Amino acid sequence: MHSPSRSENGDSDGSASFHGFEEGITMNPDNENKYRVVCRQRSQVKQKLVRIQRTLITNSNIGLAQLNVLSKNLSAVYSEYSGFHSKVLFFVSDDALDQQEEEYAGFESIYNDVCNAVEELLLAAKNTAVPESPINQPAQPVIIQQQPLKMPIPTFDGSYAAWPKFKAIFNDLMANSGDTDAIKLYHLDKALIGNAAGALDAKILSEGNYKQAWDVLMDRYDNKRAIIETHYRGLLSLKTMSSPSYKELRALVNEATNHIESLCYLDQEINGTAEHFFVFLIVSALDSTTRQSWESTMKKGELPKYKQTIEYLKTRCQILDNCETAFQAAAAPIESKQVPFQSKIQPQKSYAVSTSSSQSTLVCDICGGSHRNVQCSALSNLTLAQKNEKSRAAGVCYNCLRKGHRAKDCPSDKACHKCQRRHHTLLHHDGVINKESRSNVSAPVEMANQPSVIAVPKQATAQQTPALVEPPISTTCSSFFTKSAKTVLLQTALVEVFDINSQPHLYRVLLDSGSQVNFVTEEMANRLGLLKTPANVPIVGINALRTHARDKVKVQFRSRVSAYHAELECLVTPRVTGIIPTSKIDISQWMIPDGIMLADPEFHTPDKVDLLIGGELFFDILEPSSIHLADGLPQLRDTHFGWVVAGVIIDPHVVNVSLQYSHPPVEDIERKMQQFWQTEEVPIVSKLSTAEIACEAHFLSTYQRNETGRFIVKLPFKENLSQLGNCRSLALKRFLMLEKRLIRNPELQTQNVNFIREYESIGHCREVAESEDVPNQQVYYLPHHAVLRPSSLSTKCRVVFDASAKSSPLELSLNDVLQIGPVVQNDLYHIVLRFRTFRVAFTADISKMYRQILAAPSDRRFFWREKPSLPLRVLELCTVTYGTASAPYQATRCLLQLTEEDGREFPIATRIVKKETYMDDVLSGADSLEQALEAQNQLKQLLHQGGFIHK
Repeated sequence: MHSPSRSENGDSDGSASFHGFEEGITMNPDNENKYRVVCRQRSQVKQKLVRIQRTLITNSNIGLAQLNVLSKNLSAVYSEYSGFHSKVLFFVSDDALDQQEEEYAGFESIYNDVCNAVEELLLAAKNTAVPESPINQPAQPVIIQQQPLKMPIPTFDGSYAAWPKFKAIFNDLMANSGDTDAIKLYHLDKALIGNAAGALDAKILSEGNYKQAWDVLMDRYDNKRAIIETHYRGLLSLKTMSSPSYKELRALVNEATNHIESLCYLDQEINGTAEHFFVFLIVSALDSTTRQSWESTMKKGELPKYKQTIEYLKTRCQILDNCETAFQAAAAPIESKQVPFQSKIQPQKSYAVSTSSSQSTLVCDICGGSHRNVQCSALSNLTLAQKNEKSRAAGVCYNCLRKGHRAKDCPSDKACHKCQRRHHTLLHHDGVINKESRSNVSAPVEMANQPSVIAVPKQATAQQTPALVEPPISTTCSSFFTKSAKTVLLQTALVEVFDINSQPHLYRVLLDSGSQVNFVTEEMANRLGLLKTPANVPIVGINALRTHARDKVKVQFRSRVSAYHAELECLVTPRVTGIIPTSKIDISQWMIPDGIMLADPEFHTPDKVDLLIGGELFFDILEPSSIHLADGLPQLRDTHFGWVVAGVIIDPHVVNVSLQYSHPPVEDIERKMQQFWQTEEVPIVSKLSTAEIACEAHFLSTYQRNETGRFIVKLPFKENLSQLGNCRSLALKRFLMLEKRLIRNPELQTQNVNFIREYESIGHCREVAESEDVPNQQVYYLPHHAVLRPSSLSTKCRVVFDASAKSSPLELSLNDVLQIGPVVQNDLYHIVLRFRTFRVAFTADISKMYRQILAAPSDRRFFWREKPSLPLRVLELCTVTYGTASAPYQATRCLLQLTEEDGREFPIATRIVKKETYMDDVLSGADSLEQALEAQNQLKQLLHQGGFIHK
């Protein structure tokens, strides 16, 4: 059978192009549909992980609070992915396990990388926030002093020229780091960017073979000939200076010395003919002034030397830098005087101004004749609207009709002879001007490079103007009357777009031949459930305004009126364009022929656009037929979507011209301000829900403390416990997959074995015999996996249990039948605020916090053996387990209960636990060193009485 299509991240994308399933699967159509849905859901969860990874890459200034949120989200993502992966395994046969193992291993690889990055950033944030003090000594069991961060790892973009430097620095860092090969490989993979990012395949990374990875890079990039030729090409393509400026000369010197010194490093001798040739290339790139200055230093018949030439050019750089700085300082007062004048100019307007000095005053700028602009008879014979248009096109002042300045800057003290206003008499209007327009009349409005001009009929009133859903900001200029105005209609159509389940939905699209790419709104993509893939694409618009699209999707659509259908790759943006058209158009007098099927029956009504189809398909969609309605009206063009209306509308009854600018609507500004304040708002603690009250009652009625003071808790089950499956077969499959992966990575296998050995030796789990199980005994088998954290100071490898795994879609997982419980600690916002108030601050971490709390027998089991040759063992968990839904609540609730029972003896520690502890992390302090030491001592004693630390 066919294998499923793959997305860019290697997971099954579950899109409409899905044609089959893995080898070895036989299932009925109903199961096929379920399998597709589960694959899509699993892929969408993986995209969450990719978005977190993208956040870490693109945001270089992530705070401690956001890092903690990302850490929590990572746990949720892994739980979700494992749940959907378990469902996938339910459908596949044993023959297809290897393929699913590759999918899972790919996800785990990304997950481990992201976890490592978050851990490193958390360490960096804590090191930055916490000053060194005698309290933070590593010898203390509670207060942990973090190690200083290492030197930043260099990056390599895949260019041959950068390889020698990267190789030398990276090898030196790794040789002195003392890290294991797995950590070195992690750093090496992170150092590869750009074209080198995919140099190491997933197999090498999963096996953790650092030596093999380095050999791969050496074989690919350690090519001395290619590196040397790269520098030769760089010298041959030195950019020629256009003027004697410091910036251009410094760039030339830097680039030339970089190439030549790199050649020296590669044992290429720079002497004789080679030296003369390199100097020739450098001076050939100089501008004429600098070249002449350099030539004046050379003696007749003497061959130039490289070192002398570079020293001269460096000295020249200093001279140019000093001169340019002096010129800028001298010009600064002049510029400062101009700023207040410039600030009066409205930023929304753009002006066409020419300052050509070659223009003769005897050449008319309007008609090209041999006379002054004010003497132009061609201008005098035009209508007022045509005069305004001609003046604007010629770029002349509206007051004196000369070029080089605007009406507001006109040095002439003359004004209109008829109304004494600041415009030329030729441009005077004799009509009646009302109060509102009179206050604005000074000169005809200069309209250059405006996106659109919207005509408003003279008869329209405020009550008649239709309300727009999202009206754009517009500026209405009543400065002059025109006999006609133009409105350009864009081509819109309604098409059927398919969602993730291949169901059609009707959306409005814009046909734009001027766009190189296609766009879709984020709202539409989310509503249709389209699979997003990362795509960091820069978008450049009018006036070179830049933005970025972070995701892309594939959109399938078809026509409503024909058999035409297509698939497009579209960039996802919050908004494609504004409301089209910007105001409602009266088409009651238009003679649209009968039988015409309009592509957009409501083309004249303002509405949003969800999809933009660019030049990729624009001309494929057009048909040759067209219909001209009448003079001053647009034309109809036939397309595969129906007849679109496009072109210019000329309205002879216009009093105002509305200019649309690229500003956000007022509603958008208000909405964003509201979102800002909601983000910054301190959350209000709400009352407990019924389920949370029941969970609290369960804890208080079931918890116990043993003779050493340690807490013993029971799992807070819901009422649906009877639907819990034991998940034994799934846990066994997952363990066999993990075992294969560990065999390929001996270092990770050793760390994993050591972790389980310690887990068992300190009594956190014990071996059980399945043969001794009581009939109908409720048991649950937990799949587990190893998470590698190279940045951790204590445990670099940790085993995480997957309590969200299901044995079948009809049964529930352990997390499904567990109460989550309420939040009993302060939120991080309050904790960080309090942390900033202390003069002496310290942090602490409760080691293995979950595992310090005993759990009553609940038959939570997992499979284990150290190597495949040994018999399979079944181990039962004896403590609160990381990965279960109730674990955070149980752990933090035990801390709170400890303060209720033993807190009177330790008031400072009680305050710290209640107000300054976030999960197992303490962020606290005091006003003096003595008080901080006392707080530390009390905290250790209190936690010791609860069994959280052991002396």
